Amino acid sequence: MAAETIGLATMGEDDGFVVTGKAADISSAGDVNGDGFDDLIVGVTGYVGEQGRTTGAAYVIYGSAGAAADLDLSTFTPEDGFVIRGWKNEQKVGSLVRAAGDVDGDGFDDVAVVDRGGTLYYVYGRDDGIGRVNLENLNANNGYKVATGEGLDTYYSWDFQAAGDVNGDGRDDAVLFIPPESYGEPSRTFVLYGTDRPVYSVNIDNLGAAQGFEVKAPQTLASYGIVVPRPDLLTATGDFDGDGIIDRVVSTYDIPNRTFALVVQYGDPDSGTGDVDEADTRINWSNASLFAVHSAGDVNGDGYEDLLVKGRLEGSNVYNVHVVFGSAERGRVVEINRFSAFEGFTIVGANGYDLTAKAAGDLNGDGYDDIAISVPGYEDAGSTYVVYGSAYDAVTLAGTSGVDALDGTAEADVIAGLDGSDVIRGLKGDDDIDGGLGQDRIRAGAGNDIVFGGGGADVLYGGTDNDALDGGKANDRIYGEDGDDILYGREGSDTLEGAQGADILYGHVGNDTLSGGGNIDILDGGTGNDIMSGGVGDDIYYVDAAGDTVVELAGGGTDTVHASVDHTLADEVEVLILGGDAVAGTGNSLGNKIFGTDRNNTLDGADGNDVIEGGSGLDTIFGRAGNDRISGGSMADTIDGGDGVDVITGDGGDDVILGGDGNDDLNGSSENDRLEGGAGDDVLLGGKGYDVLRGGRGDDLLTGGTLRDEFLFDISLANAGVDTITDFTTGTSNITSDNIVLDDLVFTALAPGVLAASAFATGSAASDADDRIIYNTTTGVLLYDADGNGNGAAIHFATLAGAATLVASDILVI
Repeated sequence: MAAETIGLATMGEDDGFVVTGKAADISSAGDVNGDGFDDLIVGVTGYVGEQGRTTGAAYVIYGSAGAAADLDLSTFTPEDGFVIRGWKNEQKVGSLVRAAGDVDGDGFDDVAVVDRGGTLYYVYGRDDGIGRVNLENLNANNGYKVATGEGLDTYYSWDFQAAGDVNGDGRDDAVLFIPPESYGEPSRTFVLYGTDRPVYSVNIDNLGAAQGFEVKAPQTLASYGIVVPRPDLLTATGDFDGDGIIDRVVSTYDIPNRTFALVVQYGDPDSGTGDVDEADTRINWSNASLFAVHSAGDVNGDGYEDLLVKGRLEGSNVYNVHVVFGSAERGRVVEINRFSAFEGFTIVGANGYDLTAKAAGDLNGDGYDDIAISVPGYEDAGSTYVVYGSAYDAVTLAGTSGVDALDGTAEADVIAGLDGSDVIRGLKGDDDIDGGLGQDRIRAGAGNDIVFGGGGADVLYGGTDNDALDGGKANDRIYGEDGDDILYGREGSDTLEGAQGADILYGHVGNDTLSGGGNIDILDGGTGNDIMSGGVGDDIYYVDAAGDTVVELAGGGTDTVHASVDHTLADEVEVLILGGDAVAGTGNSLGNKIFGTDRNNTLDGADGNDVIEGGSGLDTIFGRAGNDRISGGSMADTIDGGDGVDVITGDGGDDVILGGDGNDDLNGSSENDRLEGGAGDDVLLGGKGYDVLRGGRGDDLLTGGTLRDEFLFDISLANAGVDTITDFTTGTSNITSDNIVLDDLVFTALAPGVLAASAFATGSAASDADDRIIYNTTTGVLLYDADGNGNGAAIHFATLAGAATLVASDILVI
């Protein structure tokens, strides 16, 4: 069923079928004959029986698969159902008809019929062909009667309500609401138990404990999940939000604004009844008279019970029935005067004729509940119309050059606003919406929607699922709401908010404001000076303008910035990845990860325990304070670890690596590197090239690698520490032989050049005045003695592991 208005006078066979006959009351009967289809019961008080008596009757019409043909009650057959007849003139059987549930527990639904005198008759369902039931001859095999003593015309609140199995005996029970004997006196309420025992009649004034009880307080019924109707209000009950708890609908009237309203009071899980709450849904109908409201069952098959609202506009003679769809969304406001396809549909009655609308159950077995409309006086004989329920069909809607209000359906719709400042709602389904020109306001609703704002400053809202929202031109506001959304700002200075879900936000042209929300988001401002805030989650930012600003709060996840321009990380952002034209990247006080490019980068970790990778350019890298891990990359880099315990690797290229303070781990590469440990007990590994290793202060461990290396000592020996050389190789080879290099500003007693043989001695101390460098060939200890065998003490400044061979020509003074 597409979103539409159904006219009873023009109803087609796809909409339902017509039962000809003047009906006083109608109701779903449940499945009386057990064939799997719900049945319909129609009360006809004007039925003329034998001997010309106007006894009244109730017709039980069997449901069946597919579209049913129109039915005339005057030619009713046993294949159509069965008839329940009275026997007294003006008895008016069928004044009230209801489904009773399975009263006797035999697996077949039963029905309840009331006559004008107020007597209630239960008639049992069965599958062996009933034909006719004469209430005068009712017996224990086909039903029983309940004497109430009060006629239906006494007071308008007389009613019967199936209540399910109240006492847990496997048989369905009922609630009977009896009017007072005169106006102003209290009404009476009874719970009638179902029974499978032979019984001919029950008198409510003498109910036995096994037959039921009179309700003395509404709380008794509330404990069973039953809501008591109020005579001063139009009421209905049902589960309209699908939470498994019964809700109540009550009516109000706003006199100054001449507006009727229905308020859906959602069920309280503690009491099982409707309780007033600020999230109640309100159904407004202005300039109209409201006459009835009932539960409709689930007409559109969405899992929520729907409402039937009967009334007519002021000055009109046409009664309409509005079917208002239930929804899990609380706090809605439904305006019947501006009814949308998403909110329901309208059934238009016949001009000048009253009507009655009731839920009919699923008569044709298609999974959708149907609606029965009785119009007693229409076309002389009167008619009952059965309107089939169904799902929505998708629609294609096009606006105009003016201001349009367009609503989709529960299916996948295509909606185009065209010119004008339009209000568009996609509602349910996977919709494709284009606002066109004008300042549009578009709500995608449920479903995976595609929304394009077009020209004009638009406001776009996503919905509960995964949407793609594109603002188009001008300064747009785009809100993703729930779901994993993609938001495009396009031209203009746009505001994009992802809200819940893992969202992707693109600002594009303009100075945009992007807010990710509560998940892992991707934010790209595009050109312009953008403000981006990811919120909670491990967010990813793309910065491509120097004026871009990233805002993060503590505890907002591990966030990453991809920068195509020089960038300094904002507070609470952890990772910086340079790209494009970016050259310089700077961290913050956190433990950052910073990655360079193939350009000649300048990377600065700032404080914190950082991980920095230079990439393939000629990089300059500063670790600063903190225990950093630095990799220079494939080219000749300059690396300064700064304070802290750093691990530095040159990788490829002729690198300069500075450890700074702290116990650092410095690693060269296969090229010709210079490694300087600085303060602290450092570990230096030159690698395969011709390397220079300078331990600096502290007790350092120096490993030159496979080719010719130089071990440099150029700082004051006072408190300098003792370095250990692990792989010293003596000799004269320019490829593999190593050198110890001494600075004459520190080793002042030595002349520049290759160390003179007279200044070199082996042993544990100087043996004459010329000895300056003393090497212990047993322990590998290397000493400097400024005055030979004079009074000055020798200083231990290095040790050669394994007491490697060392001769004077291995030592260079610079």
